[in-house]
Amino acid sequence: MRLIAGLIVLFAVQSAFGQGSLPPDPNNREPEYVRRMRENREYWDRINRGMIASRNLQPRIVPRKYPNGKPYTKEELARIEALKKPDAADAAKYAGFLKQSKTGLFRLFPFLACEEKNLIRVDGECANFIPDGWAYSFRAKGYSTKTFFDLKFEDENLVSGSPLSLGVLTSLGDVPLENVSLASDGMKYLAAIKPETGSEENKDQTEKFARGVESGGYKYSDKIKIEENVTYGLRVVAYRLRNVRLFLVSEDKLEQGVYSSSEWNEYDERDDVTLAFRIVRKENDNITILWKELSRRDAPKLVFPKDTKKITVIVKSN
Repeated sequence: MRLIAGLIVLFAVQSAFGQGSLPPDPNNREPEYVRRMRENREYWDRINRGMIASRNLQPRIVPRKYPNGKPYTKEELARIEALKKPDAADAAKYAGFLKQSKTGLFRLFPFLACEEKNLIRVDGECANFIPDGWAYSFRAKGYSTKTFFDLKFEDENLVSGSPLSLGVLTSLGDVPLENVSLASDGMKYLAAIKPETGSEENKDQTEKFARGVESGGYKYSDKIKIEENVTYGLRVVAYRLRNVRLFLVSEDKLEQGVYSSSEWNEYDERDDVTLAFRIVRKENDNITILWKELSRRDAPKLVFPKDTKKITVIVKSN
């Protein structure tokens, strides 16, 4: 079976360690999960100049290291961020719109297989590769990763549905973004979707939108073709967890992270968001997206069978 929304959830009964906890590190007095959370808070605290990141203030995720572990220099980071910045003409054109709350403008670049462990390709299409510019989180209002994205640029398509998230896209056509609301044609269906919270029901719902659903003359799917001057609707349900330990692994089975339920629920903006966005510029190697948020609430928790104490999620490489 194909990987749906970039994940396969495997169920297993929890082993010797207690529910919702991680084994202690013998070389560290504090448990490993406590150390990771503390280091994460300290990092965002430094980024925010002394103010620990809250649910309402999440800095963008910027590239910090090459695949071989070598940090980017300040000059390289500045260059990357400058390349990500939207065109000045677009920023000026939509300045009035962007004065509204819960709006934004950003560039999105296609995913390219240019980075591997200890290797960065600079030939062919990789000559103009922009690190970490191919995925975005509207929930956190910044560039994201393969684990937490809401929208990514892949093979001339826009794709939603990161691990443990339901992502549904639809094309609204060439309609003004400022006119779109939850009651607009095409958006009413998105707003009315009831996220399934049972693990099996959630799997069926995710598979249904991967195949595509037609309703009222609109198609709803986790993937959609990129078209300039078209407005889209998007619903993202980033599920929370309850009473399980989560193991994230890549397709080559390398560990990406281990989370207790509370860590997972607090680490990322696990919200249910409905929004509209418009592709206002399409160039050879990037698109520019103007967006506005229409609704946000806490996402529901996924419910697994009572004997499930551990889940493993396989994260796609792109």
